[in-house]
Amino acid sequence: MRRVFTISVVAILALGLLAFAGAGGQQKGGGSDRSQPVEQQGSQDQDRLHTQSKTRDQVRLHDDEIYGHELMSKEELNRYREKLQTMHTEKAREQFQMQHEETMRARALQQNKDIVPPGQGPIYRGDMMTVQERNEFREQLRRIESEQERAEFLARHREEMNKRVESIEKETEEAE
Repeated sequence: MRRVFTISVVAILALGLLAFAGAGGQQKGGGSDRSQPVEQQGSQDQDRLHTQSKTRDQVRLHDDEIYGHELMSKEELNRYREKLQTMHTEKAREQFQMQHEETMRARALQQNKDIVPPGQGPIYRGDMMTVQERNEFREQLRRIESEQERAEFLARHREEMNKRVESIEKETEEAE
């Protein structure tokens, strides 16, 4: 008898906790549609929070995290952040950033300067390349998605640069 009573109490407590957890999950939505399952409401809340967090993180970008920052004035960097903050959709932000990158590439070409995208360091034998070649290399490298493609691209580049060095050494020897 005592065992049946204990099992009944545990079952009632478990049902009560489930009901309490379900009601709490619906209230967290802050005015969300209660006709939706709790799982969907939680997912929507997470998506909204993730998007807001991502937008704030993009606005708090440090100078060196902005593509082409070395070609921009402080005022331009601040305007970039402000404009990025006003973008309400991911698609609008992506379009703005693509347009910005194109502008920076044109500016770099005009000023004959390198653009080093965030996260990229020096290029192997970059001293043997023109500014335009370095910028094209960095842009190609930036667009590669898989590690295998990246490794193959870097290996081809290393071979090309070594051939270029050998060619120059050969020309120098012949000139002497």
